[in-house]
Amino acid sequence: LTFHPPPAERVVLDNGMVIYLLEDHSLPLFRLHALIRTGSIYDPPDKAGVATLTGQVLRDGGTERMDSETLNEELDFIAASLETDIGLEMGSVSLSLLQKDIDVGLAILADVLRRPVFSEDAFLVAKGRLQESIRRENDQAGRLASREFRKQLYAHSPYGRYPTLQSVSRIQRADLQAFHRRYFVPNNLILAIAGDFERAALLQKLQDLFADWAPQQVSFPPLPEVKPPPTMRVYYIEKEIPQTQIRLGTLGIRRNSPDLFPVRVMNYILGSGGFAARLFRTVRSERGLAYDVGSFFDLFVYQPGPFLAFAETKASSTYAVVSLMREEIDRIRTEPVSDEELAAAKEAIINRFVFAFDSSAEVVMRRALVEYEGLPPDYLETYRERIAAVSKEDVLRVAQKYLQPERMILLLVGNKAAFDKPLEAFGPVTTLSLPTEN
Repeated sequence: LTFHPPPAERVVLDNGMVIYLLEDHSLPLFRLHALIRTGSIYDPPDKAGVATLTGQVLRDGGTERMDSETLNEELDFIAASLETDIGLEMGSVSLSLLQKDIDVGLAILADVLRRPVFSEDAFLVAKGRLQESIRRENDQAGRLASREFRKQLYAHSPYGRYPTLQSVSRIQRADLQAFHRRYFVPNNLILAIAGDFERAALLQKLQDLFADWAPQQVSFPPLPEVKPPPTMRVYYIEKEIPQTQIRLGTLGIRRNSPDLFPVRVMNYILGSGGFAARLFRTVRSERGLAYDVGSFFDLFVYQPGPFLAFAETKASSTYAVVSLMREEIDRIRTEPVSDEELAAAKEAIINRFVFAFDSSAEVVMRRALVEYEGLPPDYLETYRERIAAVSKEDVLRVAQKYLQPERMILLLVGNKAAFDKPLEAFGPVTTLSLPTEN
């Protein structure tokens, strides 16, 4: 366990902006990621979609200094890439260019972060694109199943809120400007920078671009605590398709949970370890009943993320597959895993971790994420030994703690007329109708 992730220097500007730096002169390249503490969980409740649109139009809407056409031409001229996005719990701006163009690229980046104008034209185009994607969002049964599962699990939480045609129709350009003003402030930002630069010159450049950007207090809307369902819930969505999409899960853990390491190992054995995973072996390899099957823990920063076991099977084996999935979840809760499974899972997880550091940009990004996600400062240094220390008892303990069948949600999308057993065999069922607006 002698692998040590390369260090990165942490610098804080007077206005509170945090910067992680890692010099790498092997190639004449420069990469920067800005992490902004924001996300769609902070959308106004009646305007789901504001964060998503802000993330798109931040770049596409131009800045005070140059409209979007000029901005694109400038970036094309230096073969640079600039991308902006706001997801569930994080905003990001990434810049990639050649070493000789650092000054030009940083000036554009500072403009996009500090002085976007969100032009009406770009706003309307992005709004139209989002509305079009909402109209089509029920076409893919797999995405529909995952979305509706999360809506049920996070029923009274921003984590279960998705843009609708109605919510997007309420959004105006001014909402994007207000969202940007509220969250895009220097003390709410972490920059992760790697590549071919000279430290002193780069820090001076960043001072010049950002020193006069005044910090301000950011007030985050409170997030209601999420609890797992008190009893087993079964939901069904009718869709005329030959396959059934199966989602079975409950609340899992937060990103900084002390149980993270045993949970990683436990779920690798259950469902995320590819061909070796129990769900894959039982449902697909041995019985040939699923096109796709597995499980994962989605790790959120501020609330427990979902645990989700998923499968896609032909309608006539729906009940059989759900039963096998439940049996495997029950088995990992009641019997210790084998020595071989434990050793193989730990080795695979440790190897995957080491290969996550194959570029300086990835190293510095991971350093920044440790801070952003509130992980212990030695998280990367101790990761391998903490995985290696997981015991069979740990695996059994976290399986019993987090995989409680009586607190799970089962959601099925498909054609019940073709199921191998009547819908009632799954337990009391709530049939969900899809929003007609879509």
